[in-house]
Amino acid sequence: MQIPLEDNFDDIISKAQKGLRISDRELIEKTNLSLNEISSVKSGNVNDAAIRKLAQTLNLDENSLIKIAHCQWSPKSIAIDCLEIYQTSFGDMNVNSYLIWDSNTKSAITFDTGTNASEMISSIESRDLIVKALFITHSHYDHIAALTRLHKSTKAPFYISQSEAIENAKLIDSGQKFLIDSLTIDTLDTCGHSSGGITYFIQGLSRPIAVVGDALFAGSMGGAATAYDQALEKNRKNIFTLPDNTIICPGHGPMTTVIEEKENNPFYPEFK
Repeated sequence: MQIPLEDNFDDIISKAQKGLRISDRELIEKTNLSLNEISSVKSGNVNDAAIRKLAQTLNLDENSLIKIAHCQWSPKSIAIDCLEIYQTSFGDMNVNSYLIWDSNTKSAITFDTGTNASEMISSIESRDLIVKALFITHSHYDHIAALTRLHKSTKAPFYISQSEAIENAKLIDSGQKFLIDSLTIDTLDTCGHSSGGITYFIQGLSRPIAVVGDALFAGSMGGAATAYDQALEKNRKNIFTLPDNTIICPGHGPMTTVIEEKENNPFYPEFK
C-alpha cells in the first residue's frame, strides 16, 4: 500500500508563509483575498482561485499545489532489491528509517531509527546481515528514538553531523565518503530544517539513493521557519542536482525520485 503524502496543500502554504515571514495582514494586501478566504484555505478547504493567488505570493508552483490539493498526484511506488523502509509512529505522524545492504557480502547500513527498531532488527537477523554503520540524518528525537537499542543490537558505530553531536556518536561533516563493500556513501549538506542536516547519497544498488531526512518530502519539505532560504538553496544545490532517477528516501511520507520532485514539488517552481 502506498504511503500517503506527509503534507497537505495547507501544510505547504503554512510552511512557505512561515519561512518567508509573511503575516496574514501582508497576505491580504498582496493577494486581495479576505482574511476569511485565507483562513479557510489554511484550514484545508480547497478554493482553487485562492490557492493560486497564495501560491503566486509565496513563490510556490500553483499547478503543483492545485494537484496536491485535489489529491491528483503522488509519487509512483518504488521497490528495489536491498532497500527497505520502516515506518514507526510518533504522535500523530509516522517516521521513516531505512536499511540498505550488499546482497553478495551481507554487509548492511542503516539510516535513522524511527521510534521502534524491532522490525528493522528482525529483518537484519532474518537475512543474516552484518551492519557496518548507522547513519543519522539529523538529531530530532523522532529520528533517533530507537538508536540505543539499534546500536546495542548491531554493535555498529553511528555517525551524525558535527553540528548536532550526540553522546558516543562519530562526528562527520559534509563532503565525506564511506566505502562499505560495493556501496559508496557520500555526505551532502542539507541543513535548514536542522542545523546539521545531512543527506546520504548511496551508490552501488541498481539505482542511486538519497536518504534526505526531513530536508525534503514528496511534494513538500521539512519546516524551516528560521532558515527557509538556506533550506531551499541546500536542497537545490545538493539534492536536485543528483541524477533524475535517484530514489529519494525522506524522513516522513513516501519515497520519491529527483525527477518527480522537479516536476511536482511546489516549493521549487524553477524546475517546472
